[in-house]
Amino acid sequence: MLFRSGFDNYLPAGITPGQFGVLLAYPAIGKSWMALYLAVQAWRNGKSPLIVSLEMTEAEVRNRIFAIIGQGMWSHRKLSSGNVEIDMFKKWAEKTFANKPSIHIISNDGIGEVSPSVLRGKIDQYKPDIVFIDYLQLMQDNAGTSQNETVKIKNLSRELKLLAISEQVPIIAIASATPDDASDLESVPQLGQVAWSRQIAYDADWVLAMGRQQNSDALECAFRKNRHGFLGDFIMFADFDKGKFEEVLDPIS
Repeated sequence: MLFRSGFDNYLPAGITPGQFGVLLAYPAIGKSWMALYLAVQAWRNGKSPLIVSLEMTEAEVRNRIFAIIGQGMWSHRKLSSGNVEIDMFKKWAEKTFANKPSIHIISNDGIGEVSPSVLRGKIDQYKPDIVFIDYLQLMQDNAGTSQNETVKIKNLSRELKLLAISEQVPIIAIASATPDDASDLESVPQLGQVAWSRQIAYDADWVLAMGRQQNSDALECAFRKNRHGFLGDFIMFADFDKGKFEEVLDPIS
């Protein structure tokens, strides 16, 4: 098992090397939180994740990770504002991270555009067991000259799939969805609603789509594609400030 959580019942067995997975949702649903939750589950199971964040700073990602690992001990809001008891936090961190695998976080601060070629260099440098990209539409393809977003995303999809295979590491990318109805940004998107290019849906080994009603803590999740495992729906409950995610419930009937 890679994640040692209810997700092991739904994701492809073990998330094997070479797989390309996609987390798909509209804005402000919780895609980034879900990716970091999965990264933490992998870390708890002895794996070293590499997190590539193109919309948050390293400090923002780190604070979210601390909240998730703390499982309610730390408020993300207070961590972000520095409103924590420093000595208590240091003791917790020393105990929590002692003799544990590294969690590598990189952002586009100071390194410019991030392409699959740049990512390959980071994989070769850090040797992660799994890679998370937040998010796909903010990356640049290897050519770096694509003026058309559809062409760029099509190239990226193919390049990331080939990168996962050649480096023999699972890559999970967040992707935005385009709604058929602009007033509906809460439902679970369909496979064909990947923003800019449906090539992502073709290349991905699995696509987990998510939706969330306004002011709700229930994440509605549905595998729109899964070549090696469960196809269906389930629900998770999330407290984003406390970083707490309840176990996956039984699939929705």
